[in-house]
Amino acid sequence: MQVSVTQSRPFSWGFADYYYISREVTVKNLHFKKGGFTSYHFHARRMEILHVATGKFVMYTLDQKGETMREITVVPGNTVSFYPGQAHQIVALEDGIIVETSEEYSEHDTKRLIKDMTVDQLSIDSLKHANKS
Repeated sequence: MQVSVTQSRPFSWGFADYYYISREVTVKNLHFKKGGFTSYHFHARRMEILHVATGKFVMYTLDQKGETMREITVVPGNTVSFYPGQAHQIVALEDGIIVETSEEYSEHDTKRLIKDMTVDQLSIDSLKHANKS
């Protein structure tokens, strides 16, 4: 089976190529430029599996109790999963590509909590408040 890019979309951090495998599965190549970062966000219904193909990244997420910020440094070959409702942010330490596999993509499933800064610039109390709003 040959799969081709069905959509390419620009973002402040780089761009995403979308590959719709089926109605249930979406695969995206997230092309990050060094210093680029996603919003601190979560998905209400879908799980994401992120596999680092190239580059080096830091991923931020609160622990399961919502009390401690986890900072995960990832390099090529590393895979990280985020479950529905688990807020997270990706920061590119260098140019790179992350392959994202998730259930059917819908922008309506994404809630952006903090859009214009990286979470390491905020206090844990402000992150807890953002997660509850």
